[in-house]
Amino acid sequence: MPVQYVIEEWDFCGLTLKVKPPVFIPRPETEGLVDLMLSELATEEKFHWQSFNRLSDPLFLEIGCGSGAIILSLLHFFKQSSAVAVDKSPEAVALTRENAERLCVSHRLQELQLNITSDACELSRICGAVDVIVSNPPYVFHEDMSGLMQRSSGMKTLMHWMGEWME
Repeated sequence: MPVQYVIEEWDFCGLTLKVKPPVFIPRPETEGLVDLMLSELATEEKFHWQSFNRLSDPLFLEIGCGSGAIILSLLHFFKQSSAVAVDKSPEAVALTRENAERLCVSHRLQELQLNITSDACELSRICGAVDVIVSNPPYVFHEDMSGLMQRSSGMKTLMHWMGEWME
C-alpha cells in the first residue's frame, strides 16, 4: 500500500490534501500542469475566446477531479474564482468535497458526480459557460490504447460539448 494511503494525506502545490483509496494519489507531474496553467493565466493576451473576460476571477471546470488537487490549487491561487469539479466516481466527488472543506474553499466549489460522456447535456445545463476547462485523466496503459481508439464516442461527446460553450 502506498505511504500516502497509510498516512492519509499528501502535499500538492503547497496544500495538504486527504487521500484514500480508491481515488488515485495526485501525481507529482500534475503540479507541473498547475504551474503551467498559472503561468498561462497570468498573461491575459494569450486568451482570445469571448467568454474569458474576468481574468482575476475565472470560472474553472475540472473533468475527472479525483482528490481535487488541481481545482483546489487553482482556487487557492485565484481567491475570487469559483469552480465546478466533476467525476463519475462517488468516492472522488466525496474526497474533493472533503478536501475543499478542509481548505475552506467549499463555498466556491460545486462538486458533481456525472459521467461526461453520458451526462454532457446535464453538465452543460448546470455549469453554463466556463472560462477554463482542465482535465488530467489517469494514465492509459499501452495495452488499452487500441480499445480507446475504437471507441470514439467519448471524444465526440466532449468535442460537441466544448463546441457548445465556444460558440
